[in-house]
Amino acid sequence: MSKNHKSLAVFIISFTFCLVAYVGVFFWQIGRPVIAEWWLKNTAEKKESISRTSGSSRIVFISGSNSLFGISGDVIAAKTGRDVVNLGLHAGLDIDYLVYFLKKNIKQGDIVIAPLEFKYYLRDEKPTSWVISNMLAWGGEYIKQLSMFEMIKFITYTSKDRIVEGVITGGDNKYDDLDKVLATPFATLHTYRPYNYSSLDRYGSMQMAYYNQGVLVRMQKQQSNYEKILSYDKNDLSFTSHAAEGILALKKIAESNGGEFYVTWPASIDNHWFNNHDQQSIIFTDNIKTHLNEIGVKVICDPFYSNLDFKLFTDTIYHLNRDGSVIRSERLAECLSRSRKK
Repeated sequence: MSKNHKSLAVFIISFTFCLVAYVGVFFWQIGRPVIAEWWLKNTAEKKESISRTSGSSRIVFISGSNSLFGISGDVIAAKTGRDVVNLGLHAGLDIDYLVYFLKKNIKQGDIVIAPLEFKYYLRDEKPTSWVISNMLAWGGEYIKQLSMFEMIKFITYTSKDRIVEGVITGGDNKYDDLDKVLATPFATLHTYRPYNYSSLDRYGSMQMAYYNQGVLVRMQKQQSNYEKILSYDKNDLSFTSHAAEGILALKKIAESNGGEFYVTWPASIDNHWFNNHDQQSIIFTDNIKTHLNEIGVKVICDPFYSNLDFKLFTDTIYHLNRDGSVIRSERLAECLSRSRKK
């Protein structure tokens, strides 16, 4: 073997060793107690338990936290006569995670409703650093079910700094044992509670009779200073292929199990920058509806059916309080009924 061939062989062996070692470390550090939204792990587990013990032919909600806080399961169950399961978690999660979570929890004959936050329509396939960090922290099951191609892409998207953080971070687990999660009774009083599974009612919702007297009041009084937040990205008319593929995957899961699938609109604050009289807001929502119709997805309700007053929200521009959630849920149940009769 020539000197050049030997050098090439050494390089290939060294590169392969380093690659295998890096991948090994990548998987080893999954689940390490780094800083992340750990409350989502136990919240997802509690919702899965609710889903397992519910009946079939349910109404199932899947999206971010505008569903988590803004769906009153008792109201919708009373109006429709169906069990309600709220799988809403966090709008920071990729739509691929929503697909994974729905697939785990779907039952025969479910009506699946996706009140997707507006950012879902704008995202591409590259996961955010927030998604990567949280999946490596508490989303190990999600990572391990990825296809080989998806796994390789996820690893390449992960920064070496995040791997190092996982390796060097030690300490106690930042979540509760599953037995404790399952034994914790459902919340029954509509009071402000922590962001964790103990705040979930028996439908999987967090219902809080609470109006934050800080940030939302400030936004209401000084709306000119909060145009970017209160506009809900209305100036961006993107509708990415990643969004379309994810929504169609949700639809396929529902319909392949003998159910129905609908997209509806997220909760939003009626404000100077976003309302049913603002021309750009109308153009923005019409654009989303047009794209959804083009890919064969049914959209229910008027885009502003849950565009409600500041005082009907809790602590963010997507989180309704109990009063707002009841109003939104009554309207949603009614437009679902109308849509299904057509």
